[in-house]
Amino acid sequence: MVAGATEDSTNLKYQFLVGPAIQLIVLDAALVARTTPSRLWVSSGFRAIDHAVETYVSPLANSATEKHALAGLEMLIPSLLRVRADNDGVDVEARHLGQIGAIDACASCARVYTPVGASHAIGHMLGPFGVV
Repeated sequence: MVAGATEDSTNLKYQFLVGPAIQLIVLDAALVARTTPSRLWVSSGFRAIDHAVETYVSPLANSATEKHALAGLEMLIPSLLRVRADNDGVDVEARHLGQIGAIDACASCARVYTPVGASHAIGHMLGPFGVV
């Protein structure tokens, strides 16, 4: 499991790693559509796009990296455009495509461990200041 936390008094970000990274994924787009605000969904989806782009352009990318990154991008981009236009959360299919796209985007760096780049480093520095 991977988690992160920011200490309020120092604005330092800490990461915690314990055991396997993923034990369970619940793919329930209808539940997500009813409970996750579109703004949060879209910003999280852009983070998944960031994973895919960083690994795709990495000098250490390989065919598996590229396959996952491109598949993720092909689903995420149209999905996020649809979710952004659907403030009422009725487009369940768009959320489902986003879920599958995010899995592929994350697999582009996690499956074969293709290192991420500057965007992640900058994000880790700005995260403690509330920048997402």
